[in-house]
Amino acid sequence: MKTIVPLALVLSLALVPAGYPQDRADVVEAITPASASMFMKTARIKELVGTVKFVSDNLLHRDYADKFRKMLENIKAGTGIDPLDVEALTNAGIDVGRSASLAVYPSGKRNEERMLIFIPVLDDKIFPLKFVEILKKMAKTKNADLYPAITEYKNHAVYQSHRDIFTTAMDGVFIIGSTGELLRSVIDARVNGSGFLAADPLYVEYASRLSKNYDLRAYVTRDFLKEALKRRPKQDGEQKGGQKKVTGGPLNAAGLIEAAYFADAAAGGPSVRSELDRLETGPSPFNTVDYASLGVRVTPAAVDIDILARFNSASGSVNTFLDVIRTGMYGRALEVKNASTYAYVSFDFNRIEELCRKSAAGCGYYAQFKEEVREDLGIDFEKDVLPHFSGVLNIVAGEPKGGGGGYLFFLPMNDAGRTKAIFDKSSAYLREKFKGTARYGADTIGGVQSFWHVDSKNNRIHMLCDGRGLYLGNDRELIGMALAGRELKNHQAADGVLSRLGENVFFLAHMKKDSFFGALLTLYSYRNKEISGVVNMMSDLNVIGVKDDTSLSFNVSIGLMKRK
Repeated sequence: MKTIVPLALVLSLALVPAGYPQDRADVVEAITPASASMFMKTARIKELVGTVKFVSDNLLHRDYADKFRKMLENIKAGTGIDPLDVEALTNAGIDVGRSASLAVYPSGKRNEERMLIFIPVLDDKIFPLKFVEILKKMAKTKNADLYPAITEYKNHAVYQSHRDIFTTAMDGVFIIGSTGELLRSVIDARVNGSGFLAADPLYVEYASRLSKNYDLRAYVTRDFLKEALKRRPKQDGEQKGGQKKVTGGPLNAAGLIEAAYFADAAAGGPSVRSELDRLETGPSPFNTVDYASLGVRVTPAAVDIDILARFNSASGSVNTFLDVIRTGMYGRALEVKNASTYAYVSFDFNRIEELCRKSAAGCGYYAQFKEEVREDLGIDFEKDVLPHFSGVLNIVAGEPKGGGGGYLFFLPMNDAGRTKAIFDKSSAYLREKFKGTARYGADTIGGVQSFWHVDSKNNRIHMLCDGRGLYLGNDRELIGMALAGRELKNHQAADGVLSRLGENVFFLAHMKKDSFFGALLTLYSYRNKEISGVVNMMSDLNVIGVKDDTSLSFNVSIGLMKRK
């Protein structure tokens, strides 16, 4: 099978795999055995040739683009077929007006790979022998005996060309299987009219969610995810026990606490590795994943990626984790004009407090965060803030300034009087803490009373409040823009990415490439060639997180600069 996968993938899947509406759209799903752990579907091949060329020419690092080009040249030299020439594919018998698909199954008893490749063809009666001719052209020696052994199974011809290449054809689809047993199960599904993917309730639900014409879409089960995680190499520096200390004060910790809690809650403990050890032996949050999906679409204007996971109610810890994610609060977020980085996230912190009384995952980070807030600002987060906190956090950054950037944290509060009391308490604490020094002072920003202090890293941090909430940041101009901005509930015509906030959104992030965080991403891409091509072309990055019942989904949209 390994000898044919590169060709088949390039002829079908490497044409940047999705699911456009098309005739006989469900034919493949109606003959794909439902036990697939991963199912991938391409868009119409003829629509994708240009997209593949665009990706190769513009979004791949030079090294990868060269390797891809050489692979195509080798295939063309060996078979006479140019995989990126629609006419050549049509002449080879490929139906370029339809999609190709790939299904992966759990490994066999001898740990052998088990997969099926579905290629749309113009004539399913003659293509099996055309395929043999393609194999002969690929063979390094003309004397190779590649004529297939032909058997019959339930009135369908089955061809075996190698130990792990089995083929058949039906309903305008040519099928390549890595084992005879797997290929026969396709025929069983076709003949019996049962046991196929299109009838699986989870796949039906997944398919009902599809709303875009993706260039690539994939559906995976929990078994596929678990197998992928078990194969994941152990990370350097991963802790055997305990938790790393997050340093840098509350401004840095606040940006990390939610991510740390997410990671730990998903893993069920302080280490992903310890969770993997439990996958086969006991209850696991991973076992609550019914399925996950990926969708990718590439245009000259953007790379659009959708990721979704649907959970069930088998794990109380996962149910609680989902409860922590709070939706319906986007109206409390601020519109800050000209922000180069903007993030909105909403959690139920009272629920987090309940969890942490039981020492749930992530509570070490959360306890440390609260301690740093107490030490650095003199505020008891649980007693002073939480009873009046909306759960919404806005993180805003302006244009880069020197080696860093201006930033602001905004916490919408529910009680203006209590917000002023928090402000006064922190001001009194820092005034006393820095008494006799030049590290504390009073100020006014945008006509609003404020104070500032110099933190342990010599950053001047301003705090102020108004009837909407607390503001904490290092940039007077940015704070002034936030004060002038309106809450989204009072702004009916939010522009750009803010217009995508809705009742089910709990997370939003927008980042221009010309920002401090964009600069960090560019530096990271220098050491990671896999993403460098996309980062070089990137104009901005948007991420939207949505909770819908027991499903979590994220849309990542990477805007691309116009080519000169």
